[in-house]
Amino acid sequence: MAPASRWPLSDGQVFTVGAMIIFGIFAVTCGAGMSDVAIAGLGIAVGTLGPTLIIMTNIRGGSRDFVFGTAFVREASPLPPVGVAGRCDFELFVNAHGVDGASVRLRDPAVPVNKWPEVGASLPVMVDARDPRHLRILWDEVRTRREIELDRRTAAQHVSDTSAESDTDAADADLFILNDPLLNDTGTDDTGPNDDDAKPPSARP
Repeated sequence: MAPASRWPLSDGQVFTVGAMIIFGIFAVTCGAGMSDVAIAGLGIAVGTLGPTLIIMTNIRGGSRDFVFGTAFVREASPLPPVGVAGRCDFELFVNAHGVDGASVRLRDPAVPVNKWPEVGASLPVMVDARDPRHLRILWDEVRTRREIELDRRTAAQHVSDTSAESDTDAADADLFILNDPLLNDTGTDDTGPNDDDAKPPSARP
């Protein structure tokens, strides 16, 4: 939210308000000198109502309650083939404090090409909690496409290495079982009685 002490008018608007006040004073003075009520009334209207309307409109527009949020890209214009920035039309799914899954369409005229988002990407935004249509993407906090691709390759390599280590551990375990006589038991017992020992001795003649 903008600080309460901030002057809500731009330099151009300040100049316009000042000019309207000066014109109003001049018209009131001329109207009084000529005893013309219409000119005096016009001066009062221009000098008071005009500046009041401009100031109130800007105060209302400057009191937006912007909060930090996340926007998920549902649709985005294709990546331009050349240039460092381009215009992109978005369809975003916005979540923030006070904003629960608002669908917003946005046109950004200067999206950095090296940060051009893909469908499904998550973007940091500042959004008006009262009206989610008013939002701004924080491009300075968005990673470049090169950084995202490098993270993908690193993650894929990590998964591949982990799988290879698991296969090696399983093979070592199988080899250990085959070489261990206690674990590799065939089910026969050489110390037990055999059929010849079980037969009674034959009588001698």
